[in-house]
Amino acid sequence: MALYDMKAAAEAINFNGGRNKLIKFLKEKFYLNTDNTPVPELREKRLLISVPRTAFTAGGMQRQYYKTVATSEGLTWLENLCRTNDMLKH
Repeated sequence: MALYDMKAAAEAINFNGGRNKLIKFLKEKFYLNTDNTPVPELREKRLLISVPRTAFTAGGMQRQYYKTVATSEGLTWLENLCRTNDMLKH
């Protein structure tokens, strides 16, 4: 299954703005929670999912977090959503 992080998704659908603007748009439409994870409905439909990741702080401490990614089906859904809201580059 192909997965697209928000930067790659924004580029793939020709979104009018970058990753941050796409995340802001999805939050305004209530598709992302405040922590950037997708709402349950989108996770259940496998459109946007959360993938566990590990990072290290400057002090060397390990921390776990979730990265939101779009599936192939999610990319199509996202493109249609953005087109409907006139958020794609012309």
